[in-house]
Amino acid sequence: MEISSHPSIDQLIDDAIERWNIEKNYRVFPISVSYSVVSRLMVLTFENGSSYRFDPLHIQEVTLETSTPTTEQLCDVVIRPGGESLHWPQLDASIGIDNLLLGRYGTDKWMIQLKKVAA
Repeated sequence: MEISSHPSIDQLIDDAIERWNIEKNYRVFPISVSYSVVSRLMVLTFENGSSYRFDPLHIQEVTLETSTPTTEQLCDVVIRPGGESLHWPQLDASIGIDNLLLGRYGTDKWMIQLKKVAA
């Protein structure tokens, strides 16, 4: 019988779970997200009280099907389980929270277009 020096799948999974259990103690998770009709901005609030505001129309997936989503579609947004991303069910659009906080709203081409519009 040959003994492998590689960890088993079960061991790799156990190691990943252990790393996550350590990391989640230092991570701040989102607790709410809402769309303001007045400011036309999304507000993402975290468990430590901080918040992040952004224009949902800057997110490539949000404007993929239609360049002008309705207020109803923009208001219908949820934080996915685990707090890793936001999802707009009516638009079938999502964005990772990490990308959102980095200001990365789409592909390289999309980001170049956003910069041109902002200039």
